[in-house]
Amino acid sequence: MADVDGQLERFLPEFSRKINITSDPPGATVSIKYYGDPESEWIPLGVTPLQEVRYPRGFTRLKLELAGHRPCHDLLWIIENSVFGATDNRTSLWHYRLVSPGEIPDDMELIPGGEFPLFMPGLDHLKTEPMSEFLLDRHPVTNREFKKFVDIGGYDSEEYWRHPFVDDGRTIERQEALGRFTDAVGQPGPAGWEFGEFPSGEDDLPVTGISWYEAAAYAVWAGKELPTIFHWNRVAFTVASSQIIPFCNFSGKSLLPVGSTQAMHRFGIYDLAGNVREWTWNECNRPGQRFILGGGWNDAEYAITDAYAQSPFDRSRTNGFRCMRVLADEPNRVNLERIIELPFRDFMTEEPVSNEVFGFFLRQFSYDKTPLNARIESEEERPLGILQKISFDAAYGGEQMLAYLFLPIRPKPPLQTVVMFPGSLAIHVSSVGTTDFRRADFILKSGRALMLPIYKGTYQRGDELKSDYPDQSTFYKDHVIMWSKDLARSIDYLETRADIDSSKLAYYGISWGGAMGAIMPAIEKRIKTVVLYVAGLIFQHALPEVDQINYIAGHATDSDAER
Repeated sequence: MADVDGQLERFLPEFSRKINITSDPPGATVSIKYYGDPESEWIPLGVTPLQEVRYPRGFTRLKLELAGHRPCHDLLWIIENSVFGATDNRTSLWHYRLVSPGEIPDDMELIPGGEFPLFMPGLDHLKTEPMSEFLLDRHPVTNREFKKFVDIGGYDSEEYWRHPFVDDGRTIERQEALGRFTDAVGQPGPAGWEFGEFPSGEDDLPVTGISWYEAAAYAVWAGKELPTIFHWNRVAFTVASSQIIPFCNFSGKSLLPVGSTQAMHRFGIYDLAGNVREWTWNECNRPGQRFILGGGWNDAEYAITDAYAQSPFDRSRTNGFRCMRVLADEPNRVNLERIIELPFRDFMTEEPVSNEVFGFFLRQFSYDKTPLNARIESEEERPLGILQKISFDAAYGGEQMLAYLFLPIRPKPPLQTVVMFPGSLAIHVSSVGTTDFRRADFILKSGRALMLPIYKGTYQRGDELKSDYPDQSTFYKDHVIMWSKDLARSIDYLETRADIDSSKLAYYGISWGGAMGAIMPAIEKRIKTVVLYVAGLIFQHALPEVDQINYIAGHATDSDAER
């Protein structure tokens, strides 16, 4: 028995991590369950304050209960050596303030102050914005709730309509604008209603067919406001979208009543993704457009992270909203409510550099082929195959780099090999985990080898790099050059292996790696096949010598023609 206990102790770090959970007041019972099994029993973990408690890896639902206080809910995601959403990442601390019944409205939840990176393509280049604690509606506003606003004459009360009506850059009068906010028979109300009434039996469905102006007016009447994109993001937990999506209503069939799904986001908030799109406060620099986030029942699943904006007059049957309330003065309100600058480029009108200039650009990626001094640091058998961790000298700065080489369980050398360039999560975590190969398991199943170089600024080689988005800094340009050299040195290593067919190499770019697929294969001529997953051109500008458009413009050579 002692030997079994010893083995368990030895393997505990493989499936758990020590964290700290505190509450104000203390003494709350903490219970957990895995997110993907919401009907399972809650498992007691202990009573706050919990210090250095072993917490399971994975995506979990958390509940704190204390007599005389409302239950508090949250989500915790622990992947390998990375955690998301902690109050203090340095100490792996999660802290919660518990409220008494009646202290806040029953249909709202308390959201702790703080900040959280915008894991949303198109917005994740923005710096995080701190915010004070606030309240957020647990569910989107329903037909029943919006009917109260209609019945008290909300459409006729000028006091609730506080924002200028601007349509495509033109300010219009209030009466003209309100003339657009009518139901199917011309009465004030959401699109799809009739005679100021919603269809029978749809009391608990989210109200839809709502413009941004109607949502903002309702919020004023309710003594609330629309959340900014930063408040919405604080709760949505889009970094864990792959875990949340299976419980969201992206069915393409119909709306669902509020409270009918298990799609919980942080702090006990439901259905920020799916069911209805939700209007937020912020305007973007595309004239007059406002952000509407999360996607609705008839949107694609990726809408959960889509930084989507549209006309504030749009009244699509997918448009809904929920409200928030700030508990005290918000010192950062100006930044939170600011107009969001979204980059844009019309690639059809841009002229790539000439062949002569492009040839000059390529010279910056050259390097001296010094000895690799390669060594296999470790080898272990995984369900997917045999994983080797390899070290060798980088092509710059006297640095050493790492690469992971996955070999099929029953290899038949010489192996065709796929070299991976990962998604942007690689910038935000400190080590490689099994999940990093999840989207590439088909490669090993096909009998090919898979290599993941640890590019500069990713995983164990993390540095000041914080975003995958290009910019016009020398820092970014230097990183593109280093990434190219890391890829090249990794291929240099593969050429030393007798079990690898270095004449049949492929590049596999995922998301960020898909975008880099516009550049890397144009530099590295030993790559014969290119596979890009979630790829595309990025609107942010880089310096010309590392800008995508100059690498996909068809600067053909004889070796290109062979590919």
